[in-house]
Amino acid sequence: MTAPVKTVAPEATAFAAAQIMAVNHIRRLPVLEENRLVGILSHSDLIRAFGDMLTEAV
Repeated sequence: MTAPVKTVAPEATAFAAAQIMAVNHIRRLPVLEENRLVGILSHSDLIRAFGDMLTEAV
């Protein structure tokens, strides 16, 4: 049996995407808009985004 693919919407926050990845032990997450693939978010994308947020906060 195949598990359903975990996805995220374009308007999802980086934190929400990170939670989905962590809970499901995955490193890439398809981004779907109206059931169409519009991108793929990777673990390294999130690390970079969180790093940028921390830098801007200082």
